[in-house]
Amino acid sequence: MSMKLVDLKMLNYDGSQLHHAFAYEKVRILGETVSIFRGRAHVKKHLVDLEDSLADDLISANDMWHFIIEIPGATIMESVAIQRLFICKCIEVLQNILPGKLFIRRGDDIIVRGKKLSVSIATLSRFGGLIHVGINIDPGSGCPVPATGLIELLSRKKKVDREFWIKNFGRNVAHVFIEEYEDMKEATYKVKEVE
Repeated sequence: MSMKLVDLKMLNYDGSQLHHAFAYEKVRILGETVSIFRGRAHVKKHLVDLEDSLADDLISANDMWHFIIEIPGATIMESVAIQRLFICKCIEVLQNILPGKLFIRRGDDIIVRGKKLSVSIATLSRFGGLIHVGINIDPGSGCPVPATGLIELLSRKKKVDREFWIKNFGRNVAHVFIEEYEDMKEATYKVKEVE
């Protein structure tokens, strides 16, 4: 079974969406999925990151691309590795759109000129790995840390080009990631067992 892309269009994110069978709940698709949607973010009650929760922190953005990845059977280590692979794929797409910009991966964060472009968490349900990645389009004034977004990064592009890249960013990243994920799976099938 191959990983499926689930485009949910517009939906705000409060953290409650990070659960087993989210894609099935929305569109009746089970298994390995990448659900994408665009909307506000305000996560306080449903914080998964223990460090953020203990600090009574919050996640907030006016506009964001959201990705929820579900991988049945994955361990927490596999989920974190896949989360970081996804972040690397985001950077790859960003570098194609904005060659010459310096995107730095710091753990599971994307940093541009000292400002956060992303939020991300990997966790487990009873059934496997769950990952949420949010890429700022417009972090807004309520963002609790220095942040940037795609609107600011693409500000020198013509308005029509900026809107095109922002509109298609979620689907582009999901396709690039799914292609890599499926290639990795295929690589595990074509090796001989060492005796």
